[in-house]
Amino acid sequence: MTALKWARGLVPLAAGLLLWQVFGHDDSLYFPRPSTWWTAITRQWADGSLLGDTAATTGRFLLALIIATVVGSLIGFAMAENRGVDRSLNPTFEFLRVLPAAVTVPIFVLMLGYTNQMAITAIVFASMWPMILATRRAAADIPELLRDVGATLQLTRSQVIRKILLPSLFPAVFLALRVAGPITFVVTILVEMLTGISGTGTAMFLAQQSYQSATVYGLICVVAVMALLVDAGAGGLERLATASGGTRPRRRAA
Repeated sequence: MTALKWARGLVPLAAGLLLWQVFGHDDSLYFPRPSTWWTAITRQWADGSLLGDTAATTGRFLLALIIATVVGSLIGFAMAENRGVDRSLNPTFEFLRVLPAAVTVPIFVLMLGYTNQMAITAIVFASMWPMILATRRAAADIPELLRDVGATLQLTRSQVIRKILLPSLFPAVFLALRVAGPITFVVTILVEMLTGISGTGTAMFLAQQSYQSATVYGLICVVAVMALLVDAGAGGLERLATASGGTRPRRRAA
């Protein structure tokens, strides 16, 4: 059933590409035929640039997502457990989390230069907010009965946090990854395009600057496939969280 829905959804796209292929021209500066996209991508694959760019983007995305998950979860948990921390950080966080990622990139460039560390920092900054909000809410909703288990077992404060409280946040963390994963991927491509750090985003930008339209369209297809994989992985984590006791977000009725 799911495969049938996917097939139906791809019909308009396939029809559009077919019409493009029939009525387009190979030498068009802006709209070359889709068949030329494949030629451009296979050329990049042959010289190794496609593999290198996608590997750089994938590695940067995964590292930033891991850091954003860890940092965001710890900050959210600290804000929920300590009212003073929550009061002191909440106004600043409410201001920072609404800033567009593109606005913050020049700030990190000034601070860290055009380096991979700068790119990771900018991506983490834009991606950790869903994790902070989700873990903060989940930690605040932990039942008092569960907290009393630590006192019954005569556990220390650190043992209660490590063995009871933090494990109870895992479903919320997995659900937050459903939102943070796609955001992290989009911001990764954006940061690469804005800074020129090696990756698929930079490859697209350079191809566009040199009017290599077929390469641009081909790389867009590569990015689309990567985005679908990210979305599928995030959806798998959401199902895992739901199965382990998380709550699936409610959707509005059509």
